[in-house]
Amino acid sequence: MIPQLDLFKKKPVQACITGRHLEKVKPLSALPEKPDVIEFLSPGRPLHYLDINNLIFRVVVSLKREAGGDMAAATKDYSVVDVPLHSITSQCEIFLSEEPATKWPHLYNYKSVLDIYTTAGKDAREGPLSTVIVKPDKSGTDTGDDSAWAEREAIFNASQKVELMGRLRADICNLQDGAFVLDNVPLRVKMTLAPQSFYLWSKDANHTDVKMAFHDAELYVPYFVGNAEMAIGIDMALTQQPATYHYKSSQLKVFVHPIQTPNLTIPVAFSGKLPSTVMFAMVDAANYNGNVSANPYDFVHSGLQELTFLCNGTERRFLMNMDLAQGCSTVVHSMYADLGHDLEEAGGHLFNVESLKNGKFVCAVDLTIDHSGRMIQNLDRFGNIGIQGRFKTAPTRALCVILYAQYDSTMEISSSRQVSVY
Repeated sequence: MIPQLDLFKKKPVQACITGRHLEKVKPLSALPEKPDVIEFLSPGRPLHYLDINNLIFRVVVSLKREAGGDMAAATKDYSVVDVPLHSITSQCEIFLSEEPATKWPHLYNYKSVLDIYTTAGKDAREGPLSTVIVKPDKSGTDTGDDSAWAEREAIFNASQKVELMGRLRADICNLQDGAFVLDNVPLRVKMTLAPQSFYLWSKDANHTDVKMAFHDAELYVPYFVGNAEMAIGIDMALTQQPATYHYKSSQLKVFVHPIQTPNLTIPVAFSGKLPSTVMFAMVDAANYNGNVSANPYDFVHSGLQELTFLCNGTERRFLMNMDLAQGCSTVVHSMYADLGHDLEEAGGHLFNVESLKNGKFVCAVDLTIDHSGRMIQNLDRFGNIGIQGRFKTAPTRALCVILYAQYDSTMEISSSRQVSVY
């Protein structure tokens, strides 16, 4: 039943948007079977406002013999890593009005995998993210018949063509409040592909006679079409000040922790303008640059017992007792609370107490003064961030420490459609 007073309420009327246009953009150049770069261009149009948060990348691929020809169905030695769509790209650059809008486009594959694993619950991975084939591994070497590796192998078996499709995860594709980019702003996306050892996974390291063949690629670019009155109003406002967009830019840094060293020390992880949040992860150094016989995105724990973030003299310390039931609960709680996620939502997340006990590890901290970095725009802070850690026993293999930092950033577009990123 409608409450009586609702009869007198006036709903807002959508009068400024007249339609929606989805542009399917093909690569600028012909797509070879093994491309190094895939580039797309969408020219700016009057009254077409870009929904940059929902750019969709689509490819059709298959696993084939390096020398040519399909693979036999009985060949079950080759598969792909757990997030194949985003693992194939090492660098994603986005240009608006031919100005680079991505501050740090490198290590796009690691950034995207960490994003998915720390934001997507089980329901999302089995629903919308199923188009990306997100099937997490329990370990970075498990290729058994009942493993996630085997599930992915069945999808790609016998050189079947597989469609992969998902949202681009460059930082500029996360504008706050879902803001639209102004009309008449051309969009160019340049994707540099990673070596195949970052996304192909073989049971045998000597099996290198397989390639991922690309059959088709598209970029879906959504626009909202406005009316003339809205355009006139926007142009009048732009004479006073530029259009301002807020988002979180991201930077990934990598440090090597040497073998047989029980204490982890990074005296200056970040210097200058401080990030609002920092995510900490580790991978085996032998896999960091790609390893066809293992998963490069296996974020290992390696017996880490203590981890401390030092930010301008302020300390955030985490203790992990893996011999104690639920001994890593504070790390899990901090990761989701500091990233602004609801720890208790029903879907669950990939990284939880159980996954930490099984050897997977990611930690995150909010470094803003009022601990609200995910909700508001904070004043810029400057200084240094150092990291210290202690392992239960000295690691027997060298590790790569991956630090994923997010900064409060701003993009401005002037009346002449000049783009500036700060």
